[in-house]
Amino acid sequence: MNRPPLLPWSKETFTSRWSTQGRLSSTPIPRTPFLLLKAPVSTLYEEKFGGDRNMFTVGMYCTRMMARSIRIGLVVDCTALDLEEFEPLPVTKQSNNAASSRTSAAAARRNGNSNNNSAAKDPRVRYFHNPSEWDDFDVEYHRMMPPPVDGNSSNSTSTGNDEPVAPKILNDFFRVISNFQKSVNSSSNDTTTTHIALFDSRGGLGAAAYLAAAYMCHTLKAPVHAAIQAVKEGTPPQPSPENDPSVKWGLCDVRLVKDLQSRFMGRKEIVMEGKVPTWWWALDEEEDGEEEEEDDGDGESTSNDGKKKRK
Repeated sequence: MNRPPLLPWSKETFTSRWSTQGRLSSTPIPRTPFLLLKAPVSTLYEEKFGGDRNMFTVGMYCTRMMARSIRIGLVVDCTALDLEEFEPLPVTKQSNNAASSRTSAAAARRNGNSNNNSAAKDPRVRYFHNPSEWDDFDVEYHRMMPPPVDGNSSNSTSTGNDEPVAPKILNDFFRVISNFQKSVNSSSNDTTTTHIALFDSRGGLGAAAYLAAAYMCHTLKAPVHAAIQAVKEGTPPQPSPENDPSVKWGLCDVRLVKDLQSRFMGRKEIVMEGKVPTWWWALDEEEDGEEEEEDDGDGESTSNDGKKKRK
């Protein structure tokens, strides 16, 4: 099996941003089987960037869940849906990347499997860890693939506009969850005690949180405001500017909240306070230049609505 390329992050991004994300929540999102967590990474990154007390691996997660008698039956990898929202990808070999993304995504759909080897060709699919690590804990793994890249886009590593990716794969997500639950029922296991873990590139507060809320609205017919509040209850604790551990973050991407309101005809106004975890924003260009001399800084900042911008 072809391995996707490694994460193109700097040491500063890994240690100051990914490492400080809250690890997991052992509280399922109410009325759902979903558990949110940050993306586990391979120990390869520990060797690359140096050991860190905040290292988080598949084995660590599964061991902790088993210690709490929480059964995980399926894990859904949503990192490719918002990787660029966490940290912009380097723009290189534009035409080749665009063609590869279109080909890989199309092949995945034709084959009915978003986890085939062609996924390694999509620039948004990166190696966080080896999916086979979940096999050791009898957990089924599924990667959500983003839609194909727009070949007419000036930036071949994006979808061609500022629209978030997660809303475009909702039907695929609903199908994955439905098929898994049917398989659990057919094997006489209790779906109420078999959980589904979701992770994305933004600590479970981005694409994963959105998909969980959308599932509640679509499948359980929950009002949008109720779904968003439920997701808050199930998100991992995060560092905040005030260092208040009681803050419940939930879905932090304003564009995804607006999509839920529009798509499911939310009748109650959703008030976003505008606060995000300390790791949420990428370094801006000036900070990048300073970090580059010292520690290989990254290179873009994002605006308050979650869109990337350069200063």
